[in-house]
Amino acid sequence: MSRARDLFRKFETEGEAAIDEFIAEKKSEELFLDFKRSADQGAGSKLHRDDRANLARAIAGFGNSDGGIVVWGVECSKDSVLGDIPTRKLPLVNPSRFVSWLENTTSGCTLPPHPRVQHAAIKPSGAEGFVVTYIPQSQLLPHRCIVEKDQYLIRAGSNFIPVPHGVLQGMFGRSPIPVLSHAWQNVAGGDSRSSYVEGPVPSVSVSFLIRNDGLCPAEDVYFNVNLVLPGPNCNWSVGHPGADWRSHRSVMGYHLITLSGTKLAPAGVLCPTTIEIDLKPPFVCDLSYDITFGCTGSAVRQVAATRSQNEIEAAVNRFLAERDQHPLESGQELASFVFALDQPPSYELEG
Repeated sequence: MSRARDLFRKFETEGEAAIDEFIAEKKSEELFLDFKRSADQGAGSKLHRDDRANLARAIAGFGNSDGGIVVWGVECSKDSVLGDIPTRKLPLVNPSRFVSWLENTTSGCTLPPHPRVQHAAIKPSGAEGFVVTYIPQSQLLPHRCIVEKDQYLIRAGSNFIPVPHGVLQGMFGRSPIPVLSHAWQNVAGGDSRSSYVEGPVPSVSVSFLIRNDGLCPAEDVYFNVNLVLPGPNCNWSVGHPGADWRSHRSVMGYHLITLSGTKLAPAGVLCPTTIEIDLKPPFVCDLSYDITFGCTGSAVRQVAATRSQNEIEAAVNRFLAERDQHPLESGQELASFVFALDQPPSYELEG
């Protein structure tokens, strides 16, 4: 996982507690982290022009560098030893509304627009809260900031600085690489008859999709899945891959890679396989899966999830109670829960 993505997930998961931790530890701004107080705490009728300028500088600077995050609603002060450190919280009046303003502004901050910027609201118990903006390294280099000052920026230490001419030349000469992402296709759930048990067994099935969001074709696309079942009577299997894939099983799970010469075009989608799980009680441990995928020249990406044995048992019982009245809806609900289809996107693994 990249440092920027790691920080973003920390704030998404821990919320205001992460902000309190950074303030208590005097965590200084760094190459991947920037704190910003809003010019008006989000109390106006639209995004303040100073906040828009700060957003534009961050998108250009982080996007042209190795990525980073901006935490809105925190004031920084200069420390002679530690540098710029967060000193106090200045919460936003309406963090959800502030996210909407940022989303509506993002595409107009740079040329070309950065397509992968994300914003998330951090809401404490009251109406006020904070917002974190995630700006990954871009594949559309270089980005020019077009708000207030028209300039190219990079992140250097805890500042955004204009790009020297030589560095800019190097950016223009950088070759694009494939950027892969994933999606799920819910094949719902229902009753499946297993070879080792008499009678119907609740079953869930989903297809895994791989998309090329980069600017060049992807080659040697691969997919690995390892799954831990929640009970001795459960079983899992994968669908037969298409003609473009070579597959094998091992003690670590199931592995696929595209045949030599197969290319995934930009904006193209491949479906490596379908994963099916038969859920037969008793459930004595947690269910978990770990999927990694990637291609030549790109970072390894991972998506993983865990469901406790109690959660699995409750979900199966709910499905059994509702399937006669709502077979399609209850099956889709069970599959979505088991595979955690609502979880955050996949993230890069560190090399």
